[in-house]
Amino acid sequence: MIYYVEKGSKLHEAINAAGYHLEPNTNDKAYDVNGNQSAEIDAAVQAIIDTYDPLPNAKQAAVDLVNTAAGKVRTKYATNIPFQTEAYHLKLADAKAFKAAGYPESELVSYPYTNARATRQGVTGQAAADFIIAIAANWNMLMFTIENKRDAANEQIEALTDWALCEPVANTIVAEFEAM
Repeated sequence: MIYYVEKGSKLHEAINAAGYHLEPNTNDKAYDVNGNQSAEIDAAVQAIIDTYDPLPNAKQAAVDLVNTAAGKVRTKYATNIPFQTEAYHLKLADAKAFKAAGYPESELVSYPYTNARATRQGVTGQAAADFIIAIAANWNMLMFTIENKRDAANEQIEALTDWALCEPVANTIVAEFEAM
């Protein structure tokens, strides 16, 4: 007879990896891969149950939930396509260079990203550059908020000593991300 203690889904994976499985719905008997059941098989599975530490797997699953939620909230505010981050950096560098040069409208064509925005929007190069710089500043503050919350959540999860708290803590943080 097995004395089963719930320790998360990874416990069943550990039992299965050892070549055993528990009786469905009751978890009170263990079987080997050939369907055999015996006191020795029960004892082997009981040893797995007794020594299994669910905390590392629970922490990793919780961290994964938090990290995924952070990624989703980021994509609510930024275009998530290959190399888009690089394009944003190039636009910002271009706008900052135009500003640092004193907003030389006569040389606007030398600043392709700023020039393109100015042309599309029918504004001066200065207005376009300032807009790009302001958007970047807003994005940086939002990025900081998301990253700070993600880091704090992962540190909180790492400090947990009870595996059963990992998922609820992560779910609370995920809800906060979803509200952003």
